[in-house]
Amino acid sequence: MPEQKQTGKLIARIAENLPQMSGDIMQGWIDNPMGLQEFLGGLVLTAGKARRDFDAFFRTRPGLWVDSNFRSWVVAKATTPTAGRVARKSTKLERNMADVEIEKMLGVGDGHIFDESQTCDIVMEMIAKQEGGREGELLNNGYANIFYLGSCVVFVYWYVDHRKWSVHTYVRSDNRWYAGGQVFFPATAA
Repeated sequence: MPEQKQTGKLIARIAENLPQMSGDIMQGWIDNPMGLQEFLGGLVLTAGKARRDFDAFFRTRPGLWVDSNFRSWVVAKATTPTAGRVARKSTKLERNMADVEIEKMLGVGDGHIFDESQTCDIVMEMIAKQEGGREGELLNNGYANIFYLGSCVVFVYWYVDHRKWSVHTYVRSDNRWYAGGQVFFPATAA
């Protein structure tokens, strides 16, 4: 009986702290109870703090589409959540630019590079805060939010027509990013 009472208290606490979300997002969770169970199962309490589970978070579900390359190239290599908030800066692209031009603009060396764990932490935090496409650090107008890693490039955008965040990964190339997108980089970078 005490366990049932504690379960009730937990459900009440979750309801009190539920973030604002659209009816479409709520219905998506209602229609996908297994996905909800999997997502909630990724939150494991360790020493009183919720440990983030990148694998559970970065799965396609209502409100989020995740590229399989992101899961295999980034999530699979992420080890543990970073301690606290990862300090970062961003800059908007004032003109169309290729990766090599952007990285040159950000400075020589690896100061503009995130590792896999940092990237997962940052993107997970941002998407969680901007559920349903709300305003925040990530652009939510369909333009790219770009993150450079040593092995690949991650970009996140709000897919306006489908009302969901999309997380993609690809290798550096000569393709050009549109002006108006933004690039994130560690706050320690020049």
